[in-house]
Amino acid sequence: TIFQVTQNLYIDFQVGVTKYNAIYGSFAAFPLFLIWLQLSWLVVLLGAELSFANQNVNKYEFESKSLNISTAQRRILTLMMMNIIARRFVEGRPPLSAAELAKMIQIPVRIAREIIYNMAESGIITEIYVDLPKERLYQPAIDVNRLRIDYILSRIDNFGSTEVPVLKNREYEKLVELLKDFSDKVENSESNLLIADI
Repeated sequence: TIFQVTQNLYIDFQVGVTKYNAIYGSFAAFPLFLIWLQLSWLVVLLGAELSFANQNVNKYEFESKSLNISTAQRRILTLMMMNIIARRFVEGRPPLSAAELAKMIQIPVRIAREIIYNMAESGIITEIYVDLPKERLYQPAIDVNRLRIDYILSRIDNFGSTEVPVLKNREYEKLVELLKDFSDKVENSESNLLIADI
C-alpha cells in the first residue's frame, strides 16, 4: 500500500543519512521523522477522502445541477414522493425517511429533503420521530381521500407569506380572477386524480 511504501522510503533514507555522518546524522532523525509523519497523515487522509467519495457518489453526483431545478420538475418530484408516501400509508406499510424516498426515485437527498420540508410546512405530510437519532419518517398529514393532484400542488404553491405590499390595480385583480378560474378548471378536471391511485 501507499502507507507501507512511504514508511519504507523513510526508513531507507534515515539509515542512509546516519551512515554518511555519524555525528550529524542523529540531528537529522527528528526532522525526518516529522516529514514521515506528515506524509503518513497525508496518505491516511487521502484514503479517507477517497473512501467517503466512493460511498457517497450518488448523493453528490448531480448536486450542482439539482440546486437549480425547474418549478415543473420540482412539482413532478413532489407528486412522485407524495404518491409513494400515500400508497404506503393506504397499504399499511411502514413510512420512509427522506433518504429512502430519494433512493426510490433516484434523486439527490438534498432535493428530497427540500421537497419534504415544503410538503411538511404546507401541512400535506407529517414527521414521525423514531428511536434512531436524527431519523425522521413521513406519512400523510390529512385524509388520503383528499389528496388530489390539484390539492397538493395548490397547497405547495400557496405556502409562504402573502403579505407582500403590491399595487392592487385592475390588472392585479384580473390576474387573481383568471388564476382562480384556472384553478377551478384544474380541480374539476378528470385528470385531477387521487395521488394514491396513480
